Amino acid sequence: MKPIFLCLFMIYSLAGATIRLNSNDYNEFISHEVTQDETTIYLKLSTSHEETIKKLLFLGTTVYFDINGKENRDVYVNYPLKMEKSNVNHIHVQKEQAEEINLQSILEKIPQQATYGNFDQVQQFHILLNNLNINASLRQNDNITIELTIEIPKNRISEEPFDVSKLSIGVVSGKLEKPSLGNGRIDKVQRGGDGSRPSSEAPRRDRRPRPELRSIELKNQKPFKPINFWFNSGLE
Repeated sequence: MKPIFLCLFMIYSLAGATIRLNSNDYNEFISHEVTQDETTIYLKLSTSHEETIKKLLFLGTTVYFDINGKENRDVYVNYPLKMEKSNVNHIHVQKEQAEEINLQSILEKIPQQATYGNFDQVQQFHILLNNLNINASLRQNDNITIELTIEIPKNRISEEPFDVSKLSIGVVSGKLEKPSLGNGRIDKVQRGGDGSRPSSEAPRRDRRPRPELRSIELKNQKPFKPINFWFNSGLE
């Protein structure tokens, strides 16, 4: 049985199967596809998992390329950039008021700027028009799926020719502060001088929570756990 199992394993590996590297957090909800031509590496990430979509879009996503098959973070493309806190808070409010988030409305708020890094060289560029020949895009594939694509020339990964079979790719998101809708203070104008409820005010048990109370609830939410996983390109 062992020789048969070993043979099947070798065939599976030669077929371009993805080899997962050591990682602190491998995200099983993201599918990835890597292809190439003579000059360019093409990466496509896709997910329909809501929390993972939030991580990719809200926290900012950086894709690293290591020609030595390790997890060095010297060469990268950062897209999308981390969303501004005001936009994140607005989307949290939208989520409170609706059954689901409108993905298209989120994508419209994503800046069309990205960052390319190569050791000491760091350059911000427009994803639709730049002299780096790097393309990045986000699109809604259907009602619930987001696709992130990165197209990067091989000479932007390394000026010297390299063995693509050793290329490792890392996908890492940033960190997010706890969302808030305001300063979280209770307005005492609506209460007695000592903060107690005036006797003439009717009980609020059946009323919806006030915005400032909902703000406190959002502040107490735990921040998203960042995405952090690496894989072999599977190219030959």
